[in-house]
Order: sequence, then structure tokens, then C-alpha cells
Amino acid sequence: MSDGQPGQHSTGVIARSLRLMLGALFCWMTYTVMSAATTEFNLGVLRVFGGTLTFYLLVHLFIVTYRPFLHRWLGAVLVAIPLIVLFVLGGQSSRVAAVGYVGVTLLLLAAKGNTANEVLFIPSLLSGKGTYLRCLLFAPIDLIEQHLGGLGGMPG
Repeated sequence: MSDGQPGQHSTGVIARSLRLMLGALFCWMTYTVMSAATTEFNLGVLRVFGGTLTFYLLVHLFIVTYRPFLHRWLGAVLVAIPLIVLFVLGGQSSRVAAVGYVGVTLLLLAAKGNTANEVLFIPSLLSGKGTYLRCLLFAPIDLIEQHLGGLGGMPG
């Protein structure tokens, strides 16, 4: 069974478009909230965003080091849990930062045409080491498009 690096599978037209639209929506939501908020709130959002990025960079380096011991689907679920907990249990600035983090990641995934994990893609870009964990949100669409025969995953 091949785990595959993210560069080996590119997204099809449908999955890439959905990543782009959802990422743009999340970034627009983040911008809308931050444009109407105070400077203190925006600095809090940036602190949480930076903390989230730092946390996931450390998680990514740990996963790259201990890759054989972590299944790619279980690992994808496990790395998503802290961001979900941050969104559910955090305050408003934590929620805005979590939505913004996923939005930026989805835009980057759409631009690169990559099937990597949503929360680990920015750390994998920063570290230069790809992640083998799959994108949970769009995994079904990615799998279907890989089996379609046409140009860019479209039915041929």
C-alpha cells in the first residue's frame, strides 16, 4: 500500500474548484469580521493564528519524523481535532483565527492543486517536507476524481 506524497496526486477540476470557493468564503468571513473589529481583537486573532501555525508546524515535524507509526487516515483525524476543539471551545478570536487558518490553507491547496491535509499544508510548505496525511474534507471527491478518466478528473 502506497501512502504517496502530496505531489503525486493532483486535484481534479471539481475538488480544486470546491477548495477555492470554500477557502475564499472562509477568508471573506474572516476579513469581514476583522474589518469591523477593534485593533485588540485583531491582534488576538493574529496571535491565535500564529500559535495555531506554530503548533501545527511542530505536529508536522513530529509526524514527518515518526511517519511509519501513524496511519494516514487516523493521523488526518487526529491532527484535525485540536483545530476543531479550538473552534468549539475557544472565544471569538479563536474561532475567527481557526476559520482564517483553514481558509488560507484551502486557497493554497487550490492554487497548488494538492490533495494534502488541510491543517498541515502550510507547515509542509514552510518545512519543505510533504505530508502523507490526506485531506479529510475533500477526500471522497479526490478519490472519485482520481478514478475518472478525462482531462483534469472530468468524465472522459
